[in-house]
Amino acid sequence: MQVLNENGEQEPLSVQEIISRLSNHEETTQLGELEGITTDDLTKLKEDHLKTKGTRAHLAVTIMNALTTKEQRRGKSVLGTKSRPALDSAILSKIREYYFKAYPCNEEDDEAAIWKQCIHCMNNRLKKYDKA
Repeated sequence: MQVLNENGEQEPLSVQEIISRLSNHEETTQLGELEGITTDDLTKLKEDHLKTKGTRAHLAVTIMNALTTKEQRRGKSVLGTKSRPALDSAILSKIREYYFKAYPCNEEDDEAAIWKQCIHCMNNRLKKYDKA
């Protein structure tokens, strides 16, 4: 999505604005139809993320943090365990959708293996949130 600056010129959203828009999504927003967030915005978020966080799978954590509240993350695991309930499946679907929009798979990629790495990163982060 483009915004106009004070000179009336179009500027892309900043990374913080993209995260803010992800954070302020409506519960009724359909998967992949988050108003104002484009594939270009997700690509920008991905590029910034790689500069600061290092690994691709950590982008899923950033998206998870943007789409959920602390309360929604507290005591959870991504898919659920005996002692920890799962994240909301609709939110998990959105995380996956936005992640693969930022990192589309080609024929050589194993999407399931990539998503498994994302789940691992998100679970590690969810455990850290409980300790904080």
